[in-house]
Amino acid sequence: MVRKQIMQLHQLNILGQSQTLIPELERYKSIIWIGALSFEERCVASLQELVKTNVKIGKGILLEYDTMVFPKKDEVQKKEVNRKILLGLAKELFINVLY
Repeated sequence: MVRKQIMQLHQLNILGQSQTLIPELERYKSIIWIGALSFEERCVASLQELVKTNVKIGKGILLEYDTMVFPKKDEVQKKEVNRKILLGLAKELFINVLY
């Protein structure tokens, strides 16, 4: 039963379908968020959508990976901006925020 619910949630895309997904998430007592830190602005979109709701997240995983963006300093600067945005959103969404 739980696996089926997880698969249904996995199939939903949070962007553009948050009205469908959010009521489902609000039913759960513990939610785990998994995201990736990137130089692209879209890496903060899922938390930006969730902050508009009453959802609280129990745990989160933020993955970071190497890329081949040049100049490298642009990538580093953009990632740091997005990291700060993600941490700010996490303070609102996560039950406990650890740095």
